[in-house]
Amino acid sequence: MADGPMRRYLREKCGVESNIIAPSGNDAPFTTNGEMQVFADVLYRRNVRDPSIRLVVRWWHAPRAKALLRARLRENAVRAKSITVIPVWSFDLIGMAREPLAWLKNLPNLK
Repeated sequence: MADGPMRRYLREKCGVESNIIAPSGNDAPFTTNGEMQVFADVLYRRNVRDPSIRLVVRWWHAPRAKALLRARLRENAVRAKSITVIPVWSFDLIGMAREPLAWLKNLPNLK
């Protein structure tokens, strides 16, 4: 994975590098739900028990990403010890404007 802003932020804020799981485009659709599904699948396949998860996402995107991750973990019977959201500052005005619509689109995925 490239050394992008989220990876740099995580390394600087948390000192974590070796356990980063980043979904690739080949694994799932490039959507928040798809990325969270890949993440949950990886934890399930690796038989990770009670992980402490640090979710690095844009600040305005964090609530939906965390809700989708919880739903995907629940589907895979993975119980997280904790999910800590690490918000990254972003000036993506188009993304912020679309976030309410993304919540509506993802309501069926939050079961």
